[in-house]
Amino acid sequence: MVVYFELIEDLCSERVDIYTARLGDAMLFEYEKYYDKEFARHKEERDFIDGVLEEIKLRGALKRYFRNEGPADALPNAVPDEIVRSNKDDQGIRLYCIRLADNVLILLNGDIKTAQNPKECPNVRKHFLFAQQLARFLTTYIYEERIDMVNDRYCFHKKEIEL
Repeated sequence: MVVYFELIEDLCSERVDIYTARLGDAMLFEYEKYYDKEFARHKEERDFIDGVLEEIKLRGALKRYFRNEGPADALPNAVPDEIVRSNKDDQGIRLYCIRLADNVLILLNGDIKTAQNPKECPNVRKHFLFAQQLARFLTTYIYEERIDMVNDRYCFHKKEIEL
């Protein structure tokens, strides 16, 4: 499967380049699919995630913003207690991503998490597994291609990689 990367210009800054990915011949990028979803019962949490993305734009993709999910990551981390308490029927929204460095982040897709283990959740399972697979692949790819994550600005912009 071919994965095509594109910068999300509105979220990029001097501190961070934020990408998304499109799979094969899909019409939409993964972050677009997430962003187009209605999270009617999770408006506060969606706003919180959007706020975190603005913070990342200002400060960079620092580890403290992310929930570690093995080789990949997820947003949000450190959700305020009042938002956590409002998630009575589920565990809130997860936006899966890959934090490659403080200055490089790839936003993927996500949904409402309904089970403690993301592999057991029908909503996020495929997003979680894809983020894991792509993160493992990119770790090897970056090493083999000798990509300098600090100095190679736009290292993934308009890049196609066979996964």
